[in-house]
Amino acid sequence: MGRVAGLVLAAASLASFHVSPALAAEGYSLDASEPFHGLEGIPRGLTVDQANQDLYVAIFSINPLLGIPGQIDRFGSDLTTHEAFVEGGGYYTGVVGNPLTHDFYGLQVEIRTTFGNFGTSRIDRFSPAGVAAGSFAVAYPHALPPIATDSTGRIFYPNNEAHSVQVFSAAGVLLEEITCGGCPGGALGVPVSVALDASDNLYVADLKPDRALKLTPSGGGGSYVYATTLQSGQRAAAVAVDPASGDVFVGDLPGEHDYHIVAYNSAGTEFDDFGLGLFPDPILDLGAAGAYQIAVNGTTHELFVGHIDKFVVFERTAIDPPSVATEVTTDVTQIGATLHASINPNGHAVLECKLEYVDDDEFQLNGFTNATSSSCPELHDDYTIAAISQAVSGLAPGTTYHLRAAATTHAGSQISSPDTFETLPPVAPTVVTQTPEDIGGANATLRGSVDPRGGGVSDCHFDFGTSESYGTSVPCAALPGPVVGDVAVGASVSGLPHDTVHHYRLVVTSNAGTGSGDDVAFSTLGLPPPEPAPAPGPGEEPAAAPPPATPPAMSRPLPRCRKGFRRRRVKGRLRCVKICRRGLRRKRAGRRTICVRRGHARSHRHHRRRGGR
Repeated sequence: MGRVAGLVLAAASLASFHVSPALAAEGYSLDASEPFHGLEGIPRGLTVDQANQDLYVAIFSINPLLGIPGQIDRFGSDLTTHEAFVEGGGYYTGVVGNPLTHDFYGLQVEIRTTFGNFGTSRIDRFSPAGVAAGSFAVAYPHALPPIATDSTGRIFYPNNEAHSVQVFSAAGVLLEEITCGGCPGGALGVPVSVALDASDNLYVADLKPDRALKLTPSGGGGSYVYATTLQSGQRAAAVAVDPASGDVFVGDLPGEHDYHIVAYNSAGTEFDDFGLGLFPDPILDLGAAGAYQIAVNGTTHELFVGHIDKFVVFERTAIDPPSVATEVTTDVTQIGATLHASINPNGHAVLECKLEYVDDDEFQLNGFTNATSSSCPELHDDYTIAAISQAVSGLAPGTTYHLRAAATTHAGSQISSPDTFETLPPVAPTVVTQTPEDIGGANATLRGSVDPRGGGVSDCHFDFGTSESYGTSVPCAALPGPVVGDVAVGASVSGLPHDTVHHYRLVVTSNAGTGSGDDVAFSTLGLPPPEPAPAPGPGEEPAAAPPPATPPAMSRPLPRCRKGFRRRRVKGRLRCVKICRRGLRRKRAGRRTICVRRGHARSHRHHRRRGGR
């Protein structure tokens, strides 16, 4: 199955949390005695002479920056002796032995650059002592492929330019081109690595469309047909087979920093996943085409994997399940918390990791049987203790919860000791209305602060209007989270009347209740004065001044009246009018107003004697 996003559980369930040492699984771990072996250059291809268990390493380049080609090195079966089997002459990317003649073949490639081409695309043949015994040309490969041989000594060369695996005789005659036209998902796309088992089954790492395939020989003609797909979608970039057990190893490179090795038994069932975090980026910025190749010793079952300037040794051994522990829960609120745990994968891929929590009432009845589960983030290192943090929500206020962490690898499952934490009690938010900002003639920014007291805020708004009855509301620009501590909130309002007193308050509702701030008043600004007319340019007439605006009638000063007169509205305007005693009425006499008896006229002389004017 392999390492996939989400850490899907492959085989074992967390129902069995502990693995007995007697039932411990076997897998691959770094050889503690000698995990690294330094090289003078970049290793590319590796092969084991299964007869004497010597290891051969194809060095691509001694120094690629200086254009110095590589060589083929040989290590003794105990890896203590080291010599140059073939020195100089080419950029080697693959090496393999002929099981019948014990000759060796080295694949070297042509390097094409803007400064010119270097080396030659060909396969060189060497005697068991490393003496050159001829060569034959092969097509230029865009990638840096290794090569393999079957039980008859035929050479298998992944030609990614021709989208096929080419089969050559020991003399260099092209015998066949395997394209896998009947493969599900289409024929071969970019084959970059090949391997054969003791039954001459062919395994191909096909970079596009991201799969590792098994092909079987068909009839006596040597052709191959599709058998099964070991994996897909994981950017298979290297493949090797243990000739004794039939176990298959696929080097995957799903990301630039994610090279790891997935192990399958002869039936195609995955039994280990390891190496993540151990290998740096692929060499020479070639991506998966430059990924590290693998060789297997069929006697010791040791695994040899290339590196930047060394190779790494893995041994077949009993492997340990992960170590898991819970840590102190943080950011506890009324309705949520951040759960923490630490996980030591012990060198193997974590297939499933989760944090489980349950409230105390349910825990007392059923333990963790009905617990809520939260998946851990994906891990990116099999050899480092990982700190896991996961925020959870939807908890009940004022409640005790029980927590545990669990993880599964191919070595088994483990669960941590349980821990507890308690959510905050349900308390309504504390709300403060603050002085507004950016006050204009028709707009303002309303301000306030709220302490949710760890509750989940469902509503936050400002009530506003021209009185403390308000009548209008506007939502806060953002809802505060379920935190403990003051959070600033605000909202912008516009379309307000000028030169007017306004009132507003902040109102916040959480799961624990509603809190309101005190009323705050402010006044919008008056209308701005009219802008002056622009000055006339040279030769232009000054703009005509607008006629003076007539002030409204109510804005004129009220008249002051002499004794015996009072203000009255006459034809819409306030005037001073004569006050007449009871029984008299006002009458206009020329430019004067006089008082006369109702029902008949009076003379001016009589009127003056009585004090009239």
